[in-house]
Amino acid sequence: MILKLKQTPGIYLVGFMGCGKSRVGSALADELGWSFYDLDLEIEKAAGVSVSEVFDHRGEAAFRALETEALKKRVYNVRTGIPQVIIQVADGILNGLDFRVTILPAPNFFANTKP
Repeated sequence: MILKLKQTPGIYLVGFMGCGKSRVGSALADELGWSFYDLDLEIEKAAGVSVSEVFDHRGEAAFRALETEALKKRVYNVRTGIPQVIIQVADGILNGLDFRVTILPAPNFFANTKP
């Protein structure tokens, strides 16, 4: 394992739905001994319903708001070193200003995957 990668405080996997972010993220987290966080699962926990139900009943704007809050929480943890994490981020958040302000100033690595 490259030492520089081990010293990176957080890795963000960004890509289209179904492109393998969860599989790659989980395997990479296992290899590095880090925790893996899937933002969709964090959103479902916060909302108390599935992601599809958030979209169906609350709309995309509500989903993006929940997604941004979950992401901000994880970025804060990365920046403070508690814990080192891998975060799975869906491609839709790339369009939001909050995304650019939240993640881009942080030390990170992006794996932009396509289906």
